Amino acid sequence: MAIRTLTEFLEALKARHRARGLDDSLITELTEPTDSSGTMRYGVIFNLRRPRLKDAKPKAGSND
Repeated sequence: MAIRTLTEFLEALKARHRARGLDDSLITELTEPTDSSGTMRYGVIFNLRRPRLKDAKPKAGSND
């Protein structure tokens, strides 16, 4: 199935993270206001932390 919209992309990305047992809450969509030409801009933020299993707790002394 081809991904055609940002929403479909984000859902597929989050589903892949969940399938691997990773936390998908670090993936965020930003919606910016429409510019003068009427073009809507979107941004996707990927938090650059090392992926961690949902139930895993941070190790002592780490910055997480």
